[in-house]
Amino acid sequence: MKPLAHTTRGLPRILTALTAIAALSLGALTAAPAAAQSYPSKTVRIVVPFPPGGSTDLLARRLSDRLSEKWKQTVIVENRAGAGGTVGADHVSKSEPDGHTLLLGVTGSNGIAGSLYPNLPYDMVKGFSPITIVVSAPLLIVKNPKVPANNLQELVAAARAKPASLSYGSPGNGTSMHLTGEMFKLATKASFLHIPYRGSAGALADTMGGQIDLMFGDVLVVTPQLAAGKLVALAVTSKERHPMFPNVPTVAESGYPGFEALSWQGLFAPAGTPAAIIEQINHDVNTALKSPEFQEYFGSRGFKLGGSSASEFKAFIETEVSREKVLDLTLGMLSILIAHITFSIGFVAIIVRARLLTIGRHYEQAAIDLGASPWGAVRRVLLPMITFVARAQQPVIIDDASRAGRYVSDAYVRRRG
Repeated sequence: MKPLAHTTRGLPRILTALTAIAALSLGALTAAPAAAQSYPSKTVRIVVPFPPGGSTDLLARRLSDRLSEKWKQTVIVENRAGAGGTVGADHVSKSEPDGHTLLLGVTGSNGIAGSLYPNLPYDMVKGFSPITIVVSAPLLIVKNPKVPANNLQELVAAARAKPASLSYGSPGNGTSMHLTGEMFKLATKASFLHIPYRGSAGALADTMGGQIDLMFGDVLVVTPQLAAGKLVALAVTSKERHPMFPNVPTVAESGYPGFEALSWQGLFAPAGTPAAIIEQINHDVNTALKSPEFQEYFGSRGFKLGGSSASEFKAFIETEVSREKVLDLTLGMLSILIAHITFSIGFVAIIVRARLLTIGRHYEQAAIDLGASPWGAVRRVLLPMITFVARAQQPVIIDDASRAGRYVSDAYVRRRG
């Protein structure tokens, strides 16, 4: 019986240990829900990485009003503009991960900035906890009424006749509007001068005022000015015509088949924000997006309302960023590729150099001519390299080597100084 008595004396210690383990387990299970139940405990800031007046700002203010009602807590919009949205994004990535500082990020700040800014101060994947994609939408190509072009074909013809004589504005370098403009230049083989601003409002004001000729604008931003006759719409960048502008053709049907460009906006929290808080914000934002108010206001203006899960949005961001990282890695190979082209196919490089130096400001057309060359050696050897380099130079999909040559020539002239 002694062994039994000895074992019995040890039971209180065992029970105490099991109780402690159970308490710890229960604490771990209830910690996250408790954090969510107490959220938000103070004012929530939605950081918009652009000045007031743009579509991101308007969307954030509508969203903040709805969340304030839902949470019975103040939700404010804070504009932190600069560097194509990266200033605001950087601020949020370094904020306290408690769900009280959020970012309404965009294609540029959270999808492609890493390829455009080599010293980007935040990691587009590791620096954030994606919550949900909010909207995606096409852009409208709009011009000042005084620009002598009645349609897209006439606009392109004017730009080809006098390269860089027509200018277009964007909310900043690296924004979806800027990249859509560059895609348009590639598709049309026309030269437009890009003027970056610190937000859509500045580009919009100068387009209406005649300081610049056109812009690639959000439907929500340019619609009032179109109705007032202060702007004229030439084309929409989606595959289909916009329901609000059935008489405005797409870029594709205006002579450039396959052209499509969409921008997206999504909500982010700093990395490390508790999963329970992410799920609560995701649920409440998605509920707002499904509301009749949001459907009527944004849906009727051509925005495709999001409503993804946090995991789906995370996978989307990782795909976007990984694609741009492939392009970014090739940037470091640009000098090697140029040197390799010069060494391996010297006779072609000499021709390119001669054309660039003699034609002067028409160097872009020289590269395009080279891309259209019937020489078998050029097509088999040089053009695949040109396409590879061009993809590194500009984060757009280039499926035509003759178009790609333009960016190589541009890089070459910059390097020659």
